[in-house]
Amino acid sequence: MTESQKQEMLQKYLTTENIQNSYFMNSFKKTYKYVSEIRPYSYQKNEKKLREIVTETIIPSPVYEEKSTQILEGVQKLKQADLSVIQRQKLRNQIMEYTVNVPYYHWKSYQDALNSKKTSGRKAKYYEPIQIGKYEKIKVMECNYDKKGYSPIEWTKKMEDNE
Repeated sequence: MTESQKQEMLQKYLTTENIQNSYFMNSFKKTYKYVSEIRPYSYQKNEKKLREIVTETIIPSPVYEEKSTQILEGVQKLKQADLSVIQRQKLRNQIMEYTVNVPYYHWKSYQDALNSKKTSGRKAKYYEPIQIGKYEKIKVMECNYDKKGYSPIEWTKKMEDNE
């Protein structure tokens, strides 16, 4: 699909008129009204009314399996003591290009599948985290990843199907 075709579709289908009574717009209006009525300095840090966006940075397992040589070579180079800050940052950025941010609940679902006590059915595959710094690791997560991007594996469904 060309960029002009995308623009044409957006202008045709995603007009204010077409989406004005949609779930998205109703939810947006409600949230906007709530946020716009918050007075400066009146919102307490521990209040949970605003949505927290929590993600995990992971390397998808298909990417790791395909690019593990490049990733691990980059990790080994990062361990060299004679690297400049710029070289170290470039190497780190190269490794980070293999990562995606996923919702925390996807990571939690994967962790639950790893820790499942069930003996029947397919258990999630564990991957050793990639240590890219003294205090920083990148997690590798079993998931689906293709040209379209990341998609989670429905672990509970898989485990139930295999029982």
